[in-house]
Amino acid sequence: MKTMKKTMLYLLLAVMLLLPMLAGCNNESANDQNEVPDETTAPVTEEVEEDVDQLQLFVDGASEYVIVRAKDAYITEQTAATELQKYLKQITGVELPIVTDDTAPAKKEIVVGKTNREKEGEFDRAELGDDGIVIKTRSHRLFLTGGEKRGALYAVYEFLESYLGCRFYTASFEKVPENKTIILGAVEEDKQIPTFTQRTVYWTDYLKGSMSGSEFAAKRKINHRRWGSYDEAYGGGALWAGGYPAHSMPYVLSASGLYTRGQPCLSDETIYQCILDWAMTSLAETPDAAFIDVSMADNESYCRCEKCAALEEKHGAYMGVLLTFLNRIAADIAKEYPDVMIHTLAYRGTNVVPTGIKPADNVIVELCTPKECFRHPLNACDDCKLSPYNPFYQTLHGWFELTDTLGIWDYTTNYYNYPLSYPNFEVLRSNIRLFADSGVKCIFEQGNYETVSVEFGELRSYLIAKMLWNPYMTDEEVEALMMEFIMDYYGPGGESIREYIKVMQEESADTCVGMQSNPRDVYDMSTVDVENNPVDTVPEGLTADMIRSYESVNWYQYADWYTIPQARIVSEGDRLFADALAKAETDEQRANIERSFLQVDYLRSYILFKGKNHAKEMVTQLFATGIPAVFPNEFTADELETLRSAITSLMNTQAKDGYIEYNRQLAIRLYEYGANVREGSSSGNGDTQSRNYSKTPDSWLS
Repeated sequence: MKTMKKTMLYLLLAVMLLLPMLAGCNNESANDQNEVPDETTAPVTEEVEEDVDQLQLFVDGASEYVIVRAKDAYITEQTAATELQKYLKQITGVELPIVTDDTAPAKKEIVVGKTNREKEGEFDRAELGDDGIVIKTRSHRLFLTGGEKRGALYAVYEFLESYLGCRFYTASFEKVPENKTIILGAVEEDKQIPTFTQRTVYWTDYLKGSMSGSEFAAKRKINHRRWGSYDEAYGGGALWAGGYPAHSMPYVLSASGLYTRGQPCLSDETIYQCILDWAMTSLAETPDAAFIDVSMADNESYCRCEKCAALEEKHGAYMGVLLTFLNRIAADIAKEYPDVMIHTLAYRGTNVVPTGIKPADNVIVELCTPKECFRHPLNACDDCKLSPYNPFYQTLHGWFELTDTLGIWDYTTNYYNYPLSYPNFEVLRSNIRLFADSGVKCIFEQGNYETVSVEFGELRSYLIAKMLWNPYMTDEEVEALMMEFIMDYYGPGGESIREYIKVMQEESADTCVGMQSNPRDVYDMSTVDVENNPVDTVPEGLTADMIRSYESVNWYQYADWYTIPQARIVSEGDRLFADALAKAETDEQRANIERSFLQVDYLRSYILFKGKNHAKEMVTQLFATGIPAVFPNEFTADELETLRSAITSLMNTQAKDGYIEYNRQLAIRLYEYGANVREGSSSGNGDTQSRNYSKTPDSWLS
């Protein structure tokens, strides 16, 4: 009897040992086909875990690891697994199989997202929210997980960047190292929970590019998209109903024939019913929407009817009129859509904090910064010459006394001069940190969203995305990120590019710079009339015969003999970009430098505009002292006066024509890159002939 029990025990142990082997065979078959098995989820057996100091993920182009995700994984967790597989193959040349957690556990696994490989309570997903990430190792397992909606996807990209050296710089420029051996040290727990729950970078790369905007946004951990496609596989972003994530009211009212210009009357019942009907219809058509915008037109022509004026006086600001309207809308919408947030802009005149009224719980006010200085920190520019709401931080804190759902709409470029070298690099971190310290959860960083950047838009938007994920980086960490980007993007000459950015900051240090500032107000564009050196001289190469045959001479070429540009931003720009070009090692680096060099040529146009106006003074000086001294016996006094008058007229014409031609060639180069000069303009239509090139670039369309 005892022998029989012993035999049965051996048989039972044999079966138990055989089952995992059979499961492993099935696993291998599934891996070979790279398919998700259909079996029901298998329980995880208790394993004896080893304490290991390192995980040998890849050794000499081989690996024993598999990627594991849940059988019913959320769509972004599925994306996370395939993205990890793709980039690991690019790095090592090895394609790891992806299996689901209904297969028997392997000893060596990279676990992506929420699976049954976790111990109970090992990851607190309530704490992690939608986006928080955790990277950790346990025995021979690597866990890349986080909040179910986007956390695993962000964990994969963070692992690729911070642990394996990948860089996702722009939508068309990535850096993926090659390494046949990857040995990872033990990671106790790398937990990251973003300060801002909604993060938007509204620059071109996050909307367009060789990869979908959603994909690149996910790589930069940008989780909120208002315009553009909604790609659920990459976390998408909160869905907006109505089609207008800002300034919706004028569009809606125009379609109904109730709006022409200025701002609508918010005390008019017809206006109210039109907006409410549109909102309810839009939400019915978009049942999964989290937001709908109800905000005013982009101007300050507010209604001053008796009812609106009374509300404005009662609440001390026009925002009181708007909030009265919005709170009523919010109450009606909440009856059917209690989870939808009604979004509005505190913009221009509605920035002012009202009294005696606050936003309803389902109203999110987004405080905009359209009239602030972006050269100095928002909380340190008390003498700002631009802002009527100065100081901004007091406005910010005033709003936080009314609502705990305040958002920020911030501006990070010049909308009248996209190619302007915009000197806001020093304040990006301090401003974003101010928003974080103030409790802001939703932040929208608007940049050049329409066009290719010919200044430093790629670098700026990269840094902004990093800061939105971690607003508490140190200055040293930001500088390291900047230099790494510059050296990889521009090549060995990157140090000269960094030096030019320093010149930008130095030359604008004492200037308040807004989002529409003229370049002449940002940088010193002065010129100097040379009064001493050319008194007894003429331009080199100019002869008496040329003066007599003045009609065949290009007098505009001698402008520098009389006028010397003093703009350091341009002279240093020429020198530093030329140095960077000389050191470029690849065509890609050279193309990046040449495109960014256009910002210097753009600034040069503003100097040349002033220089062309010196034509008359130049000829006057030439004939007053230069020609009589160099050619004392060649011309009579009457002949000199006749020639002076004729050459002055010709010089004026040539200077104007020369400036026009410079601008035309500049416009052609901008068009070749697909770069607009200002918001709402179009360089993409190829129309480089009909513009007013006799003016500076910000006035070409006028």
